[in-house]
Amino acid sequence: MVWYYAVNGKRVGPVSEANFVQLVADGTISGETLVWHKGLTEWAAWETLAPQTTLPPVETLATAPSFASEQSNDEMAGEAWTTEGFWAGLQANGFTTSVSGCMGRAWQVYKSAFWACLGVTVLGYFILIVAGLIPLVGLLSSFFVSPQITAGLFQYFVERIRGESPGVETIFVGYRRGFGTLAGFGLMQLLFAIVPAVVMAVALGSMGLLEENASPDISGPAAAGGFIAIAFAVLVIIYIYLRIMLVPVIVTDLGASLGDALKLSWRVVGMRFWTTLGLAVILTLMALAGTLALLIGLLFVMPMYPAIFAQLYEDARMSAAGDPPAA
Repeated sequence: MVWYYAVNGKRVGPVSEANFVQLVADGTISGETLVWHKGLTEWAAWETLAPQTTLPPVETLATAPSFASEQSNDEMAGEAWTTEGFWAGLQANGFTTSVSGCMGRAWQVYKSAFWACLGVTVLGYFILIVAGLIPLVGLLSSFFVSPQITAGLFQYFVERIRGESPGVETIFVGYRRGFGTLAGFGLMQLLFAIVPAVVMAVALGSMGLLEENASPDISGPAAAGGFIAIAFAVLVIIYIYLRIMLVPVIVTDLGASLGDALKLSWRVVGMRFWTTLGLAVILTLMALAGTLALLIGLLFVMPMYPAIFAQLYEDARMSAAGDPPAA
């Protein structure tokens, strides 16, 4: 089991049991410190939980021996939890997740605070849509609105998964943590989209589909080559976007630089690429079904996107910490 604890109102963790005992022993965690672990419905003071756990009570821990020399994979927790530490933990412990398990856990989190999750998600997407429709602001929103709000939605569900009670202000966390980094990520995404768009434009032009009043040539080698180029460009952009999709939440949750966040997202998704692709396909089908249901269904499906991929990220974190979820 791994633990989380609060310091000055900020969550720290995950922390292994061995490290948790040491933190209590050296006074970092006192009886009044709020702590949480998977299975608890809310955060609680350690002194109220100590008698119910298999760990020694607070009084005994005051004279507990030091665990400083007994390093674990979770020594990366708290202040030392870095992107490289995250990756080292995954390499050591593996990455436990699955399409059904990830979706099931995400649904339980969504369902446990249904209207709050729905309201926050609708607000987030409303901001994204409105910002995108305003002239000039629409272009700037790719750097100064979209990545920050997306990161905030992911962070909101990550905190829900961890048993916290985030408020609506959490969707603006990208403006407090890593604003410039996220803006850079937005610019990079735009550049990634431009290259495939150029390839598709060239392919369509070779078939005469971009020429006014022209009779398009949709047969022969040129057409075949054009369609192959378009298909390849689409697949490439889907692949890249999937591999870097966790960057926003890595930036806000770990405080990572853009380079470190890109590297970690690429590695994490790479370990479970087919699972990630399966989740993306199912979400696309759910969105399509919601759209066909007079758009009302889409409204209720919307929170599943940040919920599922926040759960994927948290599955990776828990796996790296040595406390993997049930697949």
